[in-house]
Parts: sequence; C-alpha cells; structure tokens
Amino acid sequence: MTKQEIFKESMAKLKNKQDELYKREPERKLYDEGKITWTEYLKRAKKREEELRKKYAGNEAFELYDAGLITLDEFLSLEGK
Repeated sequence: MTKQEIFKESMAKLKNKQDELYKREPERKLYDEGKITWTEYLKRAKKREEELRKKYAGNEAFELYDAGLITLDEFLSLEGK
C-alpha cells in the first residue's frame, strides 16, 4: 500500500469512528460545530445520561456499562439477546 492509500484508509476509519460518536452523543456534534458551548455540552450530556439511567433502571447489563465494567458495544450486544 502506498502512503496515500494508507492515509485514505485511516481517514475513512476516523470518519466512521466520529460518526459513531456523534450518533451516540448528538450534543458532541453541536459542540464540535461550534453551535453550543462546552458548558452547554456538559449539561446536555448529563441530561442524556440521566434519561438513559431512568430508561434502563434495574437492568443488570446497563449497570455494568454504567459502572464502566463493559463497553457500550458489549452492553448493546447483551441487550440484543
């Protein structure tokens, strides 16, 4: 592979990773675009996390995710079962 191909592949992976982040955290996209301040981003993120906690209250898999013991992908795969 040439340097240019490696660069294009790396940028595609980075773009996909960023798209996944924006899908999980829509307020982060607004912050990155300069539409909201960091303080507003933190407020919105905290609100989103509280809503998730209420939605999945009592869910053992979510409690593991919330405690940082499993990743989001692992949580979603457990939820899919």
